[in-house]
Amino acid sequence: MEEKKKITLSTIFMVLAVIVIIIMAYFIYIFYNEKNAETQKVADLNNEVNSLKSTVNNLNEKINNVSNTVNNSENSSKENKTESFNKDNIQNKIFQEIFGEGYSAVLENNKITITLKSQERLWTDKDFSKPINNKKYIVEGLEGKIKKIVAANMAQDVSPEILILMDDGTLKYVDLSGPVFSNKNPDNIHFIGDNIPWATNLKNIIDIKVDGDYHYAIDNTGKEIKIWNNEA
Repeated sequence: MEEKKKITLSTIFMVLAVIVIIIMAYFIYIFYNEKNAETQKVADLNNEVNSLKSTVNNLNEKINNVSNTVNNSENSSKENKTESFNKDNIQNKIFQEIFGEGYSAVLENNKITITLKSQERLWTDKDFSKPINNKKYIVEGLEGKIKKIVAANMAQDVSPEILILMDDGTLKYVDLSGPVFSNKNPDNIHFIGDNIPWATNLKNIIDIKVDGDYHYAIDNTGKEIKIWNNEA
């Protein structure tokens, strides 16, 4: 009887052990399946991330290409504008100041401004209906770019003039005496830039200079020409 009980208990323990083993195997199976599933999910997510990175890189490359094209276009436009601006403003930045009998003159921004100065033998405030000393005038009638101005005196007596060298190689002048002496009211005075009547055939002039009482134009061959009588 005791032997039967031992066999029964042994059998029960064996059955319980098998059940435990089966249960453990089941949980181990589920665990590994879940782990494999998680691993697969992670792998799938990594693949998606890599795909997104590739897409982003392609988009960044396209954006950079477009940005470079725009920048090159803007830089080219800026260079062209800068070159044009520089060309247009090289002449405009010329600054020159001259002094003559009864006046001073400034060339700036392609304009000539004359300031009259009261001076005995020429003009004084008492000769006019209003004060003329230090009154400023802009020279009118000039077209094109101005390269240089020179204080001159056309006659043997005091007769102030301004010689003007234009950028195209031609000469012009401004008569100061005529407009001043013909007006008692300073507000009615106008200074006009005009061709020199006896020097209209002077072309390709690159410089003008004063040497004592003589004024010379220098052409592109280096030849010096007296301006007033146009003799070499």
